[in-house]
Amino acid sequence: MAPLGLHTYLSFKIKGILPNEKKFFFFFLIGSILPDIDIILSIFISTIFYKTINIYFLHNTFTHSIISIGVMHLFFLIAYEIKKNKSFITISKALIMGMMFHITIDIFLGFEIIDIFWPLPIGKINFLSIEKSSIIKNILLGLEFLFFRLCASILIDNILNTPNQMHRFIKPLSLWMKYEGYLFFIFLICLIIIPQYIILIFCIFYIPSYIMLVFSIYKLRNLFMGKII
Repeated sequence: MAPLGLHTYLSFKIKGILPNEKKFFFFFLIGSILPDIDIILSIFISTIFYKTINIYFLHNTFTHSIISIGVMHLFFLIAYEIKKNKSFITISKALIMGMMFHITIDIFLGFEIIDIFWPLPIGKINFLSIEKSSIIKNILLGLEFLFFRLCASILIDNILNTPNQMHRFIKPLSLWMKYEGYLFFIFLICLIIIPQYIILIFCIFYIPSYIMLVFSIYKLRNLFMGKII
């Protein structure tokens, strides 16, 4: 997997070439981070049903599948036919583009195989599928926290560059950015001292980091929807 923060960073970099529609970029952002919710689900499901933590249990399967994306789009089309509200089409298009953007990055920059046609047994793809030692894999996991730090920095810059009343949210974002730096160094220390618990430590650090990213984007949704508040 490519670090989740990288997807967010690149999403902001291509913002200028995305459709200039109301709500579009907000839902594109959501789509770009949504596929990695399979890591959270993998943690909980593997722990509950198999009594062990396996962050790769569902990773790169249903949330990275164009079949699942097609089914999601179908539900939005049904909602549009019922409500006759064009917002459903815009939201669906933005989510799909965001998710496909995420999947594309994982294909070219990630290191795990992606089951892009899940649940069909057609085959799995990844251009950088290489053998890695457990140390390299764990260091790559640790990079997640540096990229979460980058996400906080990007969100702060967007607040500062927009005349709105969301400046009050800069302080919690600054704290989050600082703590993500701490988490990265603590993770590396734990990797050296107690490597047998490193996956557990990753899960403890990753879940609140992911939640904070989603919460922050939601909290700043009016900013990304082009509303001055």
